[in-house]
Amino acid sequence: MATEDALALFDRSMHAGRAVVLPVRMDLKALGDRPVPVPPVLRQLVRRPVRKAAAGHDDGSGTEWRERIAMAVPEEREQLLLDLVRTHLATVLGRTDPHDIDAEGGLLEMGLDSLTAVELRNHLGTATGLRLPTTVVFDHPTSMALAKYLASRLGDSVSKTERNSAHGVLAEIEKLHTMLGNVFLADEEHSMAAGRLTDVLAQFKQRGTGDVADAESIEAATDEELFELLDGDL
Repeated sequence: MATEDALALFDRSMHAGRAVVLPVRMDLKALGDRPVPVPPVLRQLVRRPVRKAAAGHDDGSGTEWRERIAMAVPEEREQLLLDLVRTHLATVLGRTDPHDIDAEGGLLEMGLDSLTAVELRNHLGTATGLRLPTTVVFDHPTSMALAKYLASRLGDSVSKTERNSAHGVLAEIEKLHTMLGNVFLADEEHSMAAGRLTDVLAQFKQRGTGDVADAESIEAATDEELFELLDGDL
């Protein structure tokens, strides 16, 4: 550093109002472009954006991600949440590859501090739509622990979304189909159940946008024809 520049920085440091200052010139862009991790002391100055491909399940508002997690089967859901945690953790720590983050590694040991912990909590809250406590990162100090906590919080809302989706409706119909194929009722009870199924099917058809089934033909349909209709149309 030229003497003139060094003295100018020294003069500024005398009026900075801080107990400790370091007059130094840094190329922050060059530091951010290096393929190695940013030193912890510089992470508040150098932020590396995570590539969109790595964070593809999050569109910023979290809507796209929430739809994806709602449609995932339980076995996939925890892995998606772990990917989400590691993606946003990489963002706040200035890392380029979320998959390099150890799922069982301590978040504080990775360089997370009180400021970046709040930032991580805000990112996760936006992505999931959950109101997360301010201490969530400290209460669940690894990526895996944090993912499991989010999974437990999302359980009820995800189940409700699944039930209200086309996939969920078809799954429930399949369960009903299997159950009815294995149940044996007295004639009177069988007629009551068949009548109720007929009513439900007629109402459901009327709510659709396609051709509405003729009510009289449904009334006259046999049990086998009703099951065939359920299998074919729904």
